[in-house]
Amino acid sequence: MLPEDLVSFAKYTLFLDEFEKANVTEFTCRMLFELLSAARDFGHQVILTSNKGWDDLCERWSQIDEVYGRSIMTRLRGCVLIEMF
Repeated sequence: MLPEDLVSFAKYTLFLDEFEKANVTEFTCRMLFELLSAARDFGHQVILTSNKGWDDLCERWSQIDEVYGRSIMTRLRGCVLIEMF
């Protein structure tokens, strides 16, 4: 799914499984940022799973550029955190 696909009246659920395992490149950071921005702007639901905590995910997505990590995690800030161990 591309960010421009989310510009619609239909509501989508984006499921990002094992979020910490994605390859961190400039391209993936940019696409993830745009995807999460579109999801937030158009009221779509985002479900994310990860074995890492909030700070670890921010650090991971900041590997290319610190701004990406902060911006990506800011778009996820409204998410409800559920932890199960």
